[in-house]
Amino acid sequence: MRCRWVRRLARRVAGCGVAPRWNGACWELVPVVAGFTPRESWGQRLSHVLDPEEAARLVAIRPTSVSEATWVLIRDVVFEALMRVEPKSAGSARKCVRALMPFAAWAFEQGHGGELEAFYTPELVETWREVMASKAARGDGPISKNSVVDYTARLRQMGPKVTPEANWPPRVGKIPGGAKRHLREPYSDSEVHQWVEMVRTAPSGDRRRIAETALALGFGAGLAPGEYPLIRAGMVRCSENGVWLDVPGASARCVPLAQPWDYLLRRMRTQHNSDEVLFPTGRGKSAVSERFSRLQVRVDGAFMSAQRMRTTWLVHRLRAGVDARVLMRWAGLRTVSSMVDLLQYLPEVTPEDSLPAMRSAVVVTASW
Repeated sequence: MRCRWVRRLARRVAGCGVAPRWNGACWELVPVVAGFTPRESWGQRLSHVLDPEEAARLVAIRPTSVSEATWVLIRDVVFEALMRVEPKSAGSARKCVRALMPFAAWAFEQGHGGELEAFYTPELVETWREVMASKAARGDGPISKNSVVDYTARLRQMGPKVTPEANWPPRVGKIPGGAKRHLREPYSDSEVHQWVEMVRTAPSGDRRRIAETALALGFGAGLAPGEYPLIRAGMVRCSENGVWLDVPGASARCVPLAQPWDYLLRRMRTQHNSDEVLFPTGRGKSAVSERFSRLQVRVDGAFMSAQRMRTTWLVHRLRAGVDARVLMRWAGLRTVSSMVDLLQYLPEVTPEDSLPAMRSAVVVTASW
């Protein structure tokens, strides 16, 4: 009866800046910070918006873009921002934390204080982006060029929820009648290296072999999730021009394998019969995702994602200079809307770097 009364009281005072707490003799109303009592740990607070196991895993996360000492200083403000965002899934929460870490560390070094309202503004996000992009171009930054683009987009997306009083520009909505988006956020360069190391150090056996096949099909050929179970060893062809993969199905095509992933499929071809499936799965729409989860290979607590590996492959090919129209044919894409969505993940080019291309002559009409 008492618990039911306390829950009813908590609902009635919600949003008033206080919450009920038992002090040993009676119930009292205590101040609330971000909707939670001061005695609650971050694991308890995050469990209000995430699964308790995922919340505990997130609290124990090991920072990669900042030092352990810096993480201790910015940890509270990062999790406070995460609570205001209220992520819908554990994967979304991890992405938010990865973007917040280097930004909060930079703000702390610049002396902007430990309050979100003091530094989480559109102006400082833009300043941080310029500083990080400049450092990444020189090769002495804590994150790569691609990560700068990813994290900046994430910070701008979270901004109106974290500091609604700041002058955030309105987000551009979907184009009426536009095509449905099928692309997911790509992996950053550091995340790709983490996946390689995780699979490379995994115990040998069928689990490691299938994980290597998944990396080769995702990062090397950019396959869609439904195409993984269709690939047989005989579809891998070796020629003077490299290793090619014959992809069957509705978007049948022949894809050149990117290095160094071509070596893995070349080796797989010699170890299997021509009609043997390289990535065996069960049936159903989520069969590939379930197979990834059974591999028990994780980075930052998340399993492999075929959609994110496909988007990473597309972004890497564009960064390498592949023409977008040719890439669409090799990816099995029929509309340009997905390619437009990839522009935000490409490294930014300064006007100075583009000046030679802007001034070059494409068609020489006369000599002066």
